[in-house]
Amino acid sequence: MSLIFSAFVPHSPVLLPTLGQEHLPKAQATIAALKQLEQELYAAKPETIIIISGHNEEIPNAFSLNHSPQLTANFKNFGDLKTTLNFTNNLGLAYKLKQKLETTVALQLTTPENLSYGISIPLFYLANHLPNIKIIPIQTSNLPLTAHWELGKIIRHEIDLVTDRVAIIAAGNLAHSNLESLTTQTDLAADHFNRSFLEKFQQKQTQTLLDIGENEIKDLEICGLKPALFLAGAVDGINYHAEVLSYEMPLGIGWAVMALALS
Repeated sequence: MSLIFSAFVPHSPVLLPTLGQEHLPKAQATIAALKQLEQELYAAKPETIIIISGHNEEIPNAFSLNHSPQLTANFKNFGDLKTTLNFTNNLGLAYKLKQKLETTVALQLTTPENLSYGISIPLFYLANHLPNIKIIPIQTSNLPLTAHWELGKIIRHEIDLVTDRVAIIAAGNLAHSNLESLTTQTDLAADHFNRSFLEKFQQKQTQTLLDIGENEIKDLEICGLKPALFLAGAVDGINYHAEVLSYEMPLGIGWAVMALALS
């Protein structure tokens, strides 16, 4: 099996030490979990990370696969002019995926060298000690939830056919609330959704997440749901153990770090 590691992580800019200094004391559980996950990823010795996020401009009715040979993560838009990470795309594997996907799902190749913050922030933490890692960025679409699940299944099938050691990272935040205190009905609904979401992975009942309505997704601002369903599709049929390394809502935003240990 070429899929050797999988995880779900948040991507809030305030998690970066150079950006959210006033909020970092409230995010220590998440940061500690990301550092633990980074160690686990390093130990798994991946050669390629396929990372999917929804924080970029979506192509209408299509997924996008970034095919730029060189990829750069920086945070200039947030005022950090110094931090820059450079990566190489795994063009060989990306092309194989493109050949398979273009006959089964709506897919477009894109070539932006600069990565979105939704991908850059997870890589800042997880690729810290992987200087030779190759990256394949994927962008979610406005297609239904089931399309994201199926995309994950197809890609998992394809990477099982290659010798590359591949990790899949789904990046996104969970449900948002209005206040940190979780006192209103909306706040409690967000926390309830997030805990239920994590339980679905732990109980291997992720297919039930496909039934979540568009209104609920919009009301609770669940940007991580589509990447998570891509991840769920990718591990469908695999015996895995979901370990929640952290979950918190310190700023009214659901952050979860979850490792899916594959066996």
